[in-house]
Amino acid sequence: MSPKMKKGKELLRGRPGAKGIAVGRVRIINGDPERMALFQAGEIYVADFPVPTDPPYMKKAGGMVTNKGGKTTHGVIIGMMEGFPVVPGTGVGTSHLKDGQLVVVDGDEGIIYEAVPVEAGEAGISYEEKVEAPPSPAPSLHPLAEAAKKKGIQLDPEFLAKLEKLKGGR
Repeated sequence: MSPKMKKGKELLRGRPGAKGIAVGRVRIINGDPERMALFQAGEIYVADFPVPTDPPYMKKAGGMVTNKGGKTTHGVIIGMMEGFPVVPGTGVGTSHLKDGQLVVVDGDEGIIYEAVPVEAGEAGISYEEKVEAPPSPAPSLHPLAEAAKKKGIQLDPEFLAKLEKLKGGR
C-alpha cells in the first residue's frame, strides 16, 4: 500500500499551468545533460525554462515547475499531453526548491506545497517512490556530437540519429 501525502506549507507560487496535482521528489535540471540522465520517472522536473532537447526526460515527470513561462509554454504543453501538472512562472523554483525535496505540485492553483504524510483516517494523495536505473548515455558515433560535447554543447539525439541515417545511406 502506498503512503498518502497532503499539502503542507506553501513553498512558492507560479501560474496555473497543466492541470492536476502530483506528489514527487524535486530534481533540478536546468538543461544540464548529466542531471537529465539521472532523472527518474515520477520526479518533479524543475528548470529555469525547459529546452527543446528535454522532452524525452519531461515525458516521465510526475510534475514540472519552471522559473519562467506561462500557460502556452513548451513545458505546459508537454504536461497537458502527458497528463502531469505544471506550474510555470515561479521566478525562483530552481533556487528555492532542493533536489530530493518531497513536494505537492498543484497545477490548478499554480502553487507548490511541502508534502506531508496524512494522519490516520485523512484523505490524501497517493505517493509511490518510483526508482529505476538511470539511462546510460548512448555512445555517439558521429564526430560532430563528440566535438560539440567537448565544447559543452549537447545536440538533439533525434538530429544525431538523422545524421547517422544519412551517413549510412551513402
